[in-house]
Amino acid sequence: YELNGYIYKLNPSDCSVISAYEAPCSRPISLTWDGKYLWCASFDGGKIYQLEVGESALAGTTASLVRTPATTQYTSPVATPATSTSQQNKTSKTGLILGGAALLIGLVLLVGKSRRKEQGTFRPPAPTPKPTPPPEPHAAQEVADHEQKLREIGRLVELRSDASSRLKTAKSMLNKAGQLGIDRSQLKDILAKAEQAYQKENYTHAIDYLKNYFASIDQAEKNKKQLEQMQKGAWEQIQSANFSLQKAEKLGVTVKHAKELNLKAQSAFNVNDYSSAISYANQSNDAAKKLIDGSKPSVNIELPLKMEYEAWKHRDLTVTNTGSAHAVAITITFLTALEVRDLEVIKRLDAGEQKTISIHSRPTEKGEVPVDYSVEFKDLMGRVYKPPKGTTTIQIGTGVESLEGEADMPTLNLEIRRTVYDPVNKGFVSEKKLNYPEVERWVESHPPPNYWYILRIDNTGSSVEEWAVELETHLA
Repeated sequence: YELNGYIYKLNPSDCSVISAYEAPCSRPISLTWDGKYLWCASFDGGKIYQLEVGESALAGTTASLVRTPATTQYTSPVATPATSTSQQNKTSKTGLILGGAALLIGLVLLVGKSRRKEQGTFRPPAPTPKPTPPPEPHAAQEVADHEQKLREIGRLVELRSDASSRLKTAKSMLNKAGQLGIDRSQLKDILAKAEQAYQKENYTHAIDYLKNYFASIDQAEKNKKQLEQMQKGAWEQIQSANFSLQKAEKLGVTVKHAKELNLKAQSAFNVNDYSSAISYANQSNDAAKKLIDGSKPSVNIELPLKMEYEAWKHRDLTVTNTGSAHAVAITITFLTALEVRDLEVIKRLDAGEQKTISIHSRPTEKGEVPVDYSVEFKDLMGRVYKPPKGTTTIQIGTGVESLEGEADMPTLNLEIRRTVYDPVNKGFVSEKKLNYPEVERWVESHPPPNYWYILRIDNTGSSVEEWAVELETHLA
């Protein structure tokens, strides 16, 4: 046996440990009980200890040392010369008693193998559980089959619950499917198949049908979102192209091809062909921007070929815009050989347009004289143009030479009348009745009916070979 300094209290029915406590010696070898005290013998010290046994809430039984009979240390009963025969017999009796007591200790002796302290009280080690004998082979198979059956039942319950939940969701989504543009008859057919499989307890097939059902709706939602994004993108591209076209037209640029492309974009948009609409709108926008970037006005002037020296006269000045964009705020300054008074700024000169204005001028040099001038203008985007100075050559003289080249200004007597033609009342809007049969016939020959602005100019003075009318439309 092994000794570790502990005393154990055992259950006599199965030898399980009830409680344990520390012995008063390191190697207790013998125990006995006299009805009140527990006696313990030491293997190493040769001493007997008297212990008092009590109860503890934690460890059950406890033992405390009452006394150590050190003065009655046990020794072997060996006779010595000084010992009498009666003394030897007494000693022998004592040794026999002690030996008998040691034999009785075996009733409760058990040497423990572990040690634990808790709040000054020692707990016994946990008893070793008895191994469970393996089940019989046929019993083990029955258990395995039963467990497998339980798992299958649990799986079936989960599938049924899943299929039921999906069916409820699918029924609630039918209206949403109609809003997405899905063929509801097709979805109803899938839903009917799922319900039929559910009723036959074929929950796996029911779930597969419902997965296809939900996948159809999800795909329709994705398609709708994609279509909405394309619709928004197409509309934005068309508007961007419209803005570029308006900008180009404002500059006076000819945008016929770019306009045609934008009309194609709008037609494609109206039939929900957003991909083509985006393509046409981008082409229109690019074409308009190229026209804007490459277009600019170009202003040239022409003076009479002959002028009378130092004579202040009203003379014609012809101004032409040979560029591809409208010009505004045109300022002309003569630098040499010609003095000019009160030369006004030309407000606007469209691309390809020509204007003749009267200037009050006086030549200051004789002969064939180069006249230098400068021109400054803007386009309708506010870009300023200052081309290099220009030069035109005129013949300046006196007397007949100069008069042959100059004509007197014609005498004009103009009468201007304005009115509006109303297509509803089929007449002119005026306080007094106007009779313009030629105008009425012309309006009626140009459908559809619109309101027409009528401007009539009568010249009762000298004849005029060329004339033009400029309307300030921004003031209309």
